[in-house]
Amino acid sequence: MGYIVNCENREIWSPSLTVGSLYFEQISLLEKIVGDKNGVTNPFDDELEINKEEFETFIKSSFEFLKNSNNAALIVMSAGCLEVSLYIYFLITNNWLEVPFDLRFLNEKAKGMATTM
Repeated sequence: MGYIVNCENREIWSPSLTVGSLYFEQISLLEKIVGDKNGVTNPFDDELEINKEEFETFIKSSFEFLKNSNNAALIVMSAGCLEVSLYIYFLITNNWLEVPFDLRFLNEKAKGMATTM
């Protein structure tokens, strides 16, 4: 049994319970830090629902926040959550979001997920 991640009435991803829980906790904390809604809700214990527009805005806001923070530890600690978010966005839209040059390593890791999943 695992999580079900839905967007626009379509199942887009099905991670394990551990991964789904960790992702939701991380993106919820990142939402508090960045100050924008992340577009991810947890309507049931094993399900996430994504609002595509809010999710995209949140990812872009997170990039700006990290670029302006000049805090290497924060960037490294946020990287995993944002890499998974980029991958989920790709699953929703079949397109990769543009990533700022200074954060391009995030895109490389996210695209790596797409080739191994």
